[in-house]
Amino acid sequence: MRRRTIRPTGEGEPARALVTDGVRHLTHRRPLVCLPVGGRSVGAGAHTHRVDEGAIFDELVLRLVEAARGGVDQLLRRTGGVMFPPMVHILAEDMDPPYVGMLRCRWFCPGGDAADAVAELGELPSVLAATRLVVIWETLDLAAALDVPAECNTRAMVALDATLTEQTMHWRPFRLHKGEGRTGPVVIPEWSESVRLPDPPLPGPVARLLAVWRQWRDEDLGETLTRLKTAGHRMRWASR
Repeated sequence: MRRRTIRPTGEGEPARALVTDGVRHLTHRRPLVCLPVGGRSVGAGAHTHRVDEGAIFDELVLRLVEAARGGVDQLLRRTGGVMFPPMVHILAEDMDPPYVGMLRCRWFCPGGDAADAVAELGELPSVLAATRLVVIWETLDLAAALDVPAECNTRAMVALDATLTEQTMHWRPFRLHKGEGRTGPVVIPEWSESVRLPDPPLPGPVARLLAVWRQWRDEDLGETLTRLKTAGHRMRWASR
């Protein structure tokens, strides 16, 4: 039987979690809303509702992807076109709310160190027994970091929606234009329509990230957080 208790400490970190036989049970200070598995009911106090949980989480992921695009747009404008690091949004579909937080990749050297840094992003969601990830990166920037030829010459924000068994890529191309702002020259992103690609080929480090996550490692959460923080990764926990 797989059983461990997760008790992160510190401001903004999640509530206690008990994992038994691979199923996560979250303890909150407020009444727990039990998100369904397999079409079962959702309980909220004395109320019970029937829901299509697959559609709910698909919609949540789409909103998360669009919010990420908006954040990237603002970052590009604010920094004058500086590219963003790879990041992972972590979800646990048996939590209320299911969004756990976002892990941002550390600084790295081109080549093997960059590949290792991206793969390390799978460690925390593995220990948390997360059930869904949204992995985000920029195509040309990641290819340059890995010191490999880019598959195409198009800049795009990639949002990879991954479950424990499959993944779907949301490919959002963009161009950067120079413009004039109140304080001088600015960079303005121009976004094209998103393209949805089921079960796409993945960069090697991203495939490694998913493989690490899907192992659901039975390791100490505090030690994992300390190791990742020391390396330079940054976790932003969702407010609860």
